[in-house]
Amino acid sequence: STLLQIQGTHLEHLDLGENELDDDVAVALSNSLANNCSLKTLILNDNPSITTTGFVALSAIFRNPDTQLSFLDLRENNINDDSAIAIATSLTNNHKLKTLSLGTPPPFTSTGWAAFSRLLCNTSSINNTYLSNHTLESFDSSIRSVPGTEKVRMCLELNKIDKRCKKHKILLAHFMGRFSMEHFADMKVELLVHVLAWISKSGFKDKSRKGSCRISQSALFHFIKSEPSLFGRLDKTGSNAKGGVRRLADSGTDGKVCKKMRI
Repeated sequence: STLLQIQGTHLEHLDLGENELDDDVAVALSNSLANNCSLKTLILNDNPSITTTGFVALSAIFRNPDTQLSFLDLRENNINDDSAIAIATSLTNNHKLKTLSLGTPPPFTSTGWAAFSRLLCNTSSINNTYLSNHTLESFDSSIRSVPGTEKVRMCLELNKIDKRCKKHKILLAHFMGRFSMEHFADMKVELLVHVLAWISKSGFKDKSRKGSCRISQSALFHFIKSEPSLFGRLDKTGSNAKGGVRRLADSGTDGKVCKKMRI
């Protein structure tokens, strides 16, 4: 581990798989790599003696804001819910890791998956959704058949295929179906117009809906329908947005929004 701490070391690939590592080694490894800025691939598969204590320690590596780690292999390890929570929490501000290999199926329960769901799309507020992890693209394992992973799979796909995934996660989490208007209750009309325009510009399509109706338009429909008083506030402005809002209100259903929305 001392060698790994030498300044000027440009280690990019470290394979310690199947090495019978335990918690003591995991702690030493974490201390050595906590400030490493060159490592891109870390392989720790098949080290079942590493427990939650070891994974909590290793989380310091992933939490490093300057890390370049893009591939992490943790297959065939005893990753329980507490370990999964520690790993997911450490990746909140990680902007490099794209692949986290956990094995098939990953060895934790719905509690662990809930932590990864929050990591990828924290729905507690619009700001927390914006600050979620938008970099992780794959668990390098088949989780399609694992119950409770639908949201995780959707977010991974968004991270993988769309550069505007932040916007789409916000639309899906806060503007679809029933949502709270508390964020906009005291918003000035001038700013509210910009919010409506921001919602309307997304080109993302929800393939689960017939006709691939644009999520932005459906979200805008729900937004306006939930707060009719917005019309009165917008009518007091000279904004070009109010004509599109009126057509949206008159459309009556989500499907028609796709044809009539023109903000």
